[in-house]
Amino acid sequence: MENKIFGLMTLGILSLVILINLTSAVSLSDITEYSIPTNVSQNAGSFTITFNLTNNGVAGTLDFNASTVTSGATIVFDDTAIADGSTTSVKETITATVTFPSTMTGNIAGLINVTGTSMTTSKTLAYSVPITIPPVTTTTFCAYDNGVSTNLGELDIDIKDITVKEGFGDDEEWALLDEVEIEIKVENKGDYDVDSISLEWGIAKEDFSEWIIEMDEEDEFNLKDGKEKTYFISFRIDEKTLDVDFDELNEDYKLYVRITGDIDDSNSPNDGDATCASDSADVKTIVESDFLILYKLTASELVSCGDNVQITADIWNIGDNDQEEVYIKIFNSALGINERINIGDVNAFDKESLDALVKIPKDAEEKVYYLQLGIYDEDEDIFESNEFNDDAEFFVTLNVKGNCVSSTSNTKATVSAVLESGGKAGEPLVIKSTIVNSGTGSSTYKINPAGYASWASSATTDLTEFTLNSGESKAVTITLDVKDDASGEQSFNIEILSGTELVKTQPVSVTIEGKSSFSNLTGKVTSGSGLIWGVGLLNVILILVIIIVAIKVARR
Repeated sequence: MENKIFGLMTLGILSLVILINLTSAVSLSDITEYSIPTNVSQNAGSFTITFNLTNNGVAGTLDFNASTVTSGATIVFDDTAIADGSTTSVKETITATVTFPSTMTGNIAGLINVTGTSMTTSKTLAYSVPITIPPVTTTTFCAYDNGVSTNLGELDIDIKDITVKEGFGDDEEWALLDEVEIEIKVENKGDYDVDSISLEWGIAKEDFSEWIIEMDEEDEFNLKDGKEKTYFISFRIDEKTLDVDFDELNEDYKLYVRITGDIDDSNSPNDGDATCASDSADVKTIVESDFLILYKLTASELVSCGDNVQITADIWNIGDNDQEEVYIKIFNSALGINERINIGDVNAFDKESLDALVKIPKDAEEKVYYLQLGIYDEDEDIFESNEFNDDAEFFVTLNVKGNCVSSTSNTKATVSAVLESGGKAGEPLVIKSTIVNSGTGSSTYKINPAGYASWASSATTDLTEFTLNSGESKAVTITLDVKDDASGEQSFNIEILSGTELVKTQPVSVTIEGKSSFSNLTGKVTSGSGLIWGVGLLNVILILVIIIVAIKVARR
């Protein structure tokens, strides 16, 4: 009986020990001390789930594994189990690191399973972590619009030059309606081919908060390693190109360019990965206060004498002030054109039309002319650009040809000449010639000294070409370099040409005093008369009188 009682007591004690041991073991229902982030930044790339467990020194382990995880992400545990321990109340930490691409959006979710080797139950922990897309805080174009921020393919893009091809702006500073050209160089500096490269560009504020020209794809191409390409992009600062109105423009912007592509080389550890490179430049759109321009200015390039040439243009007020009583002056002195075209009021950032007919004279010379068009304000002052230091002057080219009246009947000239200085051998001889337009219309003249080669080495004029209206005159100085051996009576011609036609030939006679002669008098000049012969005869008479007087004196 005592043995039974002892046996029961022993069994009870063992049961109590076992019970104590079991209740001391880690219970799955007690796994509540863990940490999961409430959200994670997109550019972080990973986050950690932490478990803090206590081993009470009892046999048995806990195994951790992930049964699911969002596609594209991975999870790795730093330890697969909590080790056995003989010391009670030892706390251990297990972490699960979840890694995800920087382009992933939405939530990262999954299940973590925990099982105990000495336990018959298991526990599943569910988690879901939202991905937060951070605001763009960089001016790198690659990082904009969820772009690829890495450049594993070693692409390079460079804004080589910015040029204003037409307009009043200069390089990076643009006026409204300027035509701008951008030179861009792209290069593959890596060791691997890159395919499906997209070249994009746009103009925005530095923080991308406002685009004045939205991002646009220019081209798509492939680029082998070590190769390069150059692109030229042209656009206008007009309201068709801009994504804002003229009155919404700010001065300071950035021009952004980028290239994105995929590495296409099986030898590359990054084969198939995306790559990106970008560049930017500071640019300005400058709005004047008071300035107008002619835009889309056109005229018939070829026109016949006596015909009307039509000139059309848009008159744009690219300033922020309204303008009143605007007019256009069309001018060319050679054609005798000086016309005023009244336009009226032109509001700020608005336009009016120019449509004018200008008559070409029937007796115009066949050649290329340039018509000048100026824009004037109500005070009859030409508009001036304060920012670009330019006047509102524009030019059209006219090629006048055909049906022109022969200049022989209308282009006439009279010529006179007088000796200014000189007349000795080896010294310059200066003749002042006056040309008068004796025709009925405006004519352009050229002066050509000729026929002097036997006694002068060269002849120059201070004015070679000029235009005279009917009755007007012009004085021209002709300088001849007299040869050392020249003497006596000499002559040359003053030729007057209009275009290719010889209008007038005026002969001029001069007397040159030789270096060793005592009989020659100082040089004199006559123009188309017999005066030189009278002077010569007088000289002979004087010499004879001197000889007779000398003989009489000698006889006495």
